Amino acid sequence: MPTFNQLIFGTMRTSLTDYAQALFELLENQGKEENKEKIITEFVNLLKRKKLLSKSKRILAKLEKIYNQKKGIVPVTLLSAYPLNEEEKRRVKEIINQELPGQKVELKEKIDKNLKGGFKLVFGEKVIDDTTHYRLQRLREALRS
Repeated sequence: MPTFNQLIFGTMRTSLTDYAQALFELLENQGKEENKEKIITEFVNLLKRKKLLSKSKRILAKLEKIYNQKKGIVPVTLLSAYPLNEEEKRRVKEIINQELPGQKVELKEKIDKNLKGGFKLVFGEKVIDDTTHYRLQRLREALRS
């Protein structure tokens, strides 16, 4: 893993993950917010000099993944056709607690107008599909057999 100085002055080919890892380590080792702001500014300038600004979204996605892994956070995406009411949210939280007992969960709610009803939970490689479309598909399959 290259250091920040190696990223700045080095001529070796560096992966986007290396940039994200270096930024994570620099930010983790700084206590003061003003130091973090300076690091971020210098990092953006580095990306600009290396002509990598167009890759900044991918670097940030890798940084988020590294952060979640180091902090033991499991990102969970909740897709639904409309904002869920309190009872539906309670049901979703029960499902998450059953699937990920004792885990730190970061829940991101997203509205997907393509869904007709129900919801879908996505975390890691796992998908829990409780959408109307999926339930109707299972009903069709059951009627065929």
